[in-house]
Amino acid sequence: MSELNPEYIDMTSALKKVRLLKGYTLEHVELVSNGEFTTQALGSYERNSRTISLKRLLRLCEIYQVSIYTIISHCMYSDPMHVTPRRNYELRTTA
Repeated sequence: MSELNPEYIDMTSALKKVRLLKGYTLEHVELVSNGEFTTQALGSYERNSRTISLKRLLRLCEIYQVSIYTIISHCMYSDPMHVTPRRNYELRTTA
């Protein structure tokens, strides 16, 4: 594998950071994406052992409910990531 641009490496690590800030596990992302993103593929993107296409990156941003600008500005300018953690809804039963 050839040497990758350091900015790209920052971007792939930013994907993991967003996922963790949102409170998602790799398994959860696979579940909510209906298998579109497997745990193996996501882990590979985050470890930078697999290249992610722009189309798939944009789809992950949709799933994480974060703009691509948030990820890019974090990588380029070390801006802090402002993301809203996912909500944990408890199942309610009616009496």
